[in-house]
Amino acid sequence: NAVKNGNYQENLLRSRTFYSEVINRFSIDKNAIYLAGFSGGARLAVSIAVMSSQIKGVIASGASFSNVPGYMPKENKFFYIGMVGDQDFNYNEMLQAMDYLEQKKFDANLLVFSGGHKWPPANYIDKAVRLVSVKAINKGIMEAGKDKLDEYFKMELGFNQDLMNENLIYRAYKDMELNQTNYRFNIEKDSLRDLVKTIRKHKNFRKQRNNWNEIRRIEPYKYMDYLSFLPQDISSGELESMPYWEQQVDSIKNNFLRSPIRARRNFGSRLLSFLEVACVELATSYTSDQQLDNLLYIA
Repeated sequence: NAVKNGNYQENLLRSRTFYSEVINRFSIDKNAIYLAGFSGGARLAVSIAVMSSQIKGVIASGASFSNVPGYMPKENKFFYIGMVGDQDFNYNEMLQAMDYLEQKKFDANLLVFSGGHKWPPANYIDKAVRLVSVKAINKGIMEAGKDKLDEYFKMELGFNQDLMNENLIYRAYKDMELNQTNYRFNIEKDSLRDLVKTIRKHKNFRKQRNNWNEIRRIEPYKYMDYLSFLPQDISSGELESMPYWEQQVDSIKNNFLRSPIRARRNFGSRLLSFLEVACVELATSYTSDQQLDNLLYIA
């Protein structure tokens, strides 16, 4: 409970103490130690796994990992399960993290749920733990018979059907691709391939895929613009530039939040959340009485 966002050295020291207590107090399988964290806790969990040889996997929710070189994952020595809401301001960060981990040959998956910057629903946490178990079985870290794997896969089919029932067709497709990778040693490959093909044939698949790709192209550039201009305008504290940001917010509401397309609405929510969080973070830089203009601009 003492761990919070802030000094990494302090958090790592507390984590080491906690780790030692767990090892000393309980009879645990030291070959099956996993960490999970949310937001800053996710970054801390990955940092510990990077520096330790005993962590077999990390479930990182709401954030990817630290951008400090010493804490970034570079060697494929642990499983990585990322989880993020489709309205989370860190959504784009998580997608970029998956590209990075793929380049580094990590055994990594990303689960996207409906919602903002929060822990995912229980069924997603269940799936993340299930995936860690299947990966451990595939690597020979953990033993399980065919009955257990069949039970897991039956749960995956139910999870996937729930996505289809919610008309999240492209997300169901990505989920089945994920299953195809993780269960390739245990489930007949042709049947896995057929399940993927069936989803692709759904009438809404291509439309949702194109919407997702469109947003994927423009989202990083939006954040780059905001990170370039917002700190500058706040630093100057000149309210004459405020109409630009008013126009940006109006554009987000009109072009995205009010769109009939779910992917565009989610994108709009992420942009507004990103601006809000950016303002909160920048406000910590302005604390003196001589910086009231800057604080007024942020407000």
